[in-house]
Amino acid sequence: MSIEEEVPFKDCPNKQKIRLIFPFEKNADVKKLGARWESESKYWYYPSLDGTLPDELKEYKSYKVNIKYEDKEFFKPQLPSMRFDKEAKAWYVNQEDYDKFKTM
Repeated sequence: MSIEEEVPFKDCPNKQKIRLIFPFEKNADVKKLGARWESESKYWYYPSLDGTLPDELKEYKSYKVNIKYEDKEFFKPQLPSMRFDKEAKAWYVNQEDYDKFKTM
């Protein structure tokens, strides 16, 4: 029996929703690894009980990047995973694009 079965996610004190960004064609694979859709905020996440992420999902972890909305046309071609979160009013990218962004 895994820890997910023993304690419901909503009751875990150290739970985290780790935001993910991945290509649509990876949808089924990522779901099998435990990813879930946050329908209200419209993003994918991994329900982590302790803040860790499975190795298979690390490349899809998203990072907040400081990009002005009006600069999106410059960055979008260079960072294809870039997504805007209307609620947070922030741009997010996956691991690969975050690594590119840090060198720009």
